[in-house]
Amino acid sequence: MRQVLRGQRWAAVLMCAAIVWLLAAAIAWSLAGEGWFANHNLLQVFDELAAGVLIPLVCLMVALLVGWRLHPAVLREQLGRESALMFSLWRGLLRYIAPLAIIVVALARLI
Repeated sequence: MRQVLRGQRWAAVLMCAAIVWLLAAAIAWSLAGEGWFANHNLLQVFDELAAGVLIPLVCLMVALLVGWRLHPAVLREQLGRESALMFSLWRGLLRYIAPLAIIVVALARLI
């Protein structure tokens, strides 16, 4: 925020406080009566967003990053006690099976 507002700390603090206050007011308003956002209160909407979209997306990105981009020497150093066979099996599962399984679970949740 400070970079966006060009170093004015007080403006960044006021903007963050206003955003937090507005979000808290929206949550309180949605809890007060009937649900106004697709017949849910705002906390349920955030929960569905986190459980249905964000967690599977993060799991998929971690599996892809560790399986395809991280150098095997770094992984081998961290998993030094594992035998070569177990390491190869783990890496193959992480590269090919885990992303597919995460996608299947995410799609099953949406259906």
